[in-house]
Amino acid sequence: MKTKGQAEEGIRLKQFPIVSIFRPGGLINRDNDKRWGETLMKYIPFIPKIEATEMAKAMRIEAELILERKNIQKSNETNIYNNDQIKSLVKV
Repeated sequence: MKTKGQAEEGIRLKQFPIVSIFRPGGLINRDNDKRWGETLMKYIPFIPKIEATEMAKAMRIEAELILERKNIQKSNETNIYNNDQIKSLVKV
């Protein structure tokens, strides 16, 4: 968690016009990378988790939304998405 927080802060300091940070729960059903902890997590109901394909869709949708409003000049905008917000983005 500390390392991820430091990475996020480092990205913000670069002062990109728009930064989107995704903070999903556990990623499950990844095709290219099997991890025993994530496989186990799939069966524990109270742990926040998201399908890897849903995560990818949410990131694509966020990028498309940013491109649609590219004429709006906004600087230092940071969008942070938690697990529930990521799932909502996919359902829209």
